[in-house]
Amino acid sequence: MPPLNADTTPYSYFINALSFVTTILLRQREYNLTSDCSLLQIAIISMRQLKQSESSEWMKQIFSCHSFMLLSSDDIKCIRMDQCIAEIGVGFIPCLTGVKNNEKHQEVSVLNVIGNYSSIWSYIHQFANVLMVEEDLSREASFQPLFSLNDNCRVITWKTATNKIEPDLTDDGYLHLSGSIIQTVNDIQESLSDLLSDDSDTTQPRSSLMSMTHPDLYASLCINLINTGEILRKQNYFTARVIELPLQQLFMKESENIVLKNKNKNHDAEL
Repeated sequence: MPPLNADTTPYSYFINALSFVTTILLRQREYNLTSDCSLLQIAIISMRQLKQSESSEWMKQIFSCHSFMLLSSDDIKCIRMDQCIAEIGVGFIPCLTGVKNNEKHQEVSVLNVIGNYSSIWSYIHQFANVLMVEEDLSREASFQPLFSLNDNCRVITWKTATNKIEPDLTDDGYLHLSGSIIQTVNDIQESLSDLLSDDSDTTQPRSSLMSMTHPDLYASLCINLINTGEILRKQNYFTARVIELPLQQLFMKESENIVLKNKNKNHDAEL
């Protein structure tokens, strides 16, 4: 996200906070976004202006995951034209090429870039195994990367249209789609499902989020881990309740005052 302090690096990277978040995937497998790079890594970008972009809805329909853009669009749209916000999470696509291990869905790692993707292109370049691009309707020219993509990176481009045109393979080897969001969902899911079923793709190197460093692009907030076990072992529980927990002391005093108040009421009643 863009930092609050304009004198710092262009972006703030909240990767260390994500290290505390574990997602439960299929078969109850624990997955950590920061360190686990076992999932196919997909980046979604848009060439359209922020207020016109449909890429977040595109992501929702394809991967069954919601974007911050759809939940807080008014707050997001106030970012500058040269900035962006990138969000990352786990998405799901159906196993269209056949049920694998009795599973009907497969997980993928999805990076959704809201705003000017060119400002973090070096990060996208390192992350993406698959790049999905929403092309600008007003431009005749198709998508061209800022610099060469990795050899193993697949590219899917989409231009919204009323009438669907059959998927086409461009001279650059990109899968190009034209149609509404709903009309493109099956074609994209089928393409990704074929890619996931290709065992050779699983051997391609992937970068974990924690290992990706771009010091000129963003600063990561350092978080000092607390050894809770050591703290609990050092705690003196004989003094904790009486001396070290002021809130409990206040409750204790309140309890004493209530008892005294009730005694006075009973005494007045007897008189």
